[in-house]
Amino acid sequence: MDHSKTVVLFLILVAILSLNLFALVLRNSAVPSASAVEPGSNIGVYWNQSCTSSVDSIPWGNLQPGGTQQVPVYVLNNGSDTLNLTLATQDWQPGNAYDWLNFSWSCGSTTVEPGQVVEVTLSLGVYFGDFSGGFSHFSFSIVFEGGSLLEELVILAGAWDSHCANYDHQVGPASSNWNPNADVNKDGIVNLLDLVTLAVEYGENSTG
Repeated sequence: MDHSKTVVLFLILVAILSLNLFALVLRNSAVPSASAVEPGSNIGVYWNQSCTSSVDSIPWGNLQPGGTQQVPVYVLNNGSDTLNLTLATQDWQPGNAYDWLNFSWSCGSTTVEPGQVVEVTLSLGVYFGDFSGGFSHFSFSIVFEGGSLLEELVILAGAWDSHCANYDHQVGPASSNWNPNADVNKDGIVNLLDLVTLAVEYGENSTG
């Protein structure tokens, strides 16, 4: 083999090793991220309990594979009706980021009285292991929504007797009228249990 061919093969080998090393670094290194915050009607999201510093985005920092970051925020009901608080995510970038991340939230009460402030803990975890294909950063939006009891009943009625995809470990699509916001007790089906759970939540909140 002449010298020129040896040089070419060497350069190709270096390029392949460099790409593999770069992908390995992306897959196993910290991943910076941020989430836009989109409050719904009559809802305010703040950094402090006195509700003077509003939240526009959540800087999650650099997340390590297998790690979880928690961020507390305060949600204020600016309206005149009791609201049932729900959170949803959307606009994931890149599109496959959702496959490797786990977003959740916890709150002492999902119902919020007019003028009431509740603390909500947002959690974002990264599944342990390498990222498929690797990505150096990601973003998504967190939507804070709140509906009155009447609105919740309308949503529940519209999704009555529906179920999610693969319900009860049976492979199959979701019902045509399925709405996850109507699944109050999060068991994958909308039925009498959701109506009872909704009534209990509002009843407990209204009686203190």
